[in-house]
Amino acid sequence: MSADPLAGNIKAFCQTAVAQGVQDKDSGSVSRNYNPRTLDEVDISVDWPSGVKIPFDEAECNKQLKATSDNCDGNDPANPMSWKGGGTTTITSTNPDLKVLYHITPKSARQPLPNQPGGSCNVAYKFLYDEFWIWGNGYATSDFGQQSKGLMQQLKGCDGLTHWNFSYGLGVMVGSGVLMGVY
Repeated sequence: MSADPLAGNIKAFCQTAVAQGVQDKDSGSVSRNYNPRTLDEVDISVDWPSGVKIPFDEAECNKQLKATSDNCDGNDPANPMSWKGGGTTTITSTNPDLKVLYHITPKSARQPLPNQPGGSCNVAYKFLYDEFWIWGNGYATSDFGQQSKGLMQQLKGCDGLTHWNFSYGLGVMVGSGVLMGVY
């Protein structure tokens, strides 16, 4: 998973969990899914014994989930882009019956982690317009190419971008579109 989207997901989760104050209905936890249908899809949850008042505040929740995120990525020189792999942190108290588990569970199969972003492109002249394909890996994987500094916004500066399509796939992310113009 990409570090920045996960950090935002953790913050949103902790705000929601503490505001909710109780476990999800018929559950021993609070659990949420983020970034559906992307390579950064993730479940974040906190488990604790039923019938016990919520045993953490927002700061503690953020602290433990950030530790789960940071401590489960290996802190490895072979991971210079700080990709996150998920994990579980268990916190026990002086009361042995009060155990709190913080979970980050990635939901998508991933390719081996790249050391740096990469990609390429292809353009085809179609008489009145150019058709192009762009692909790569190691970029944001939860925004469908839509964020303010995302691929689509960068390409809009090319004038005439139409028919934008973006999809994720194991191995690459692909953006394609049509540039219309008079040449």
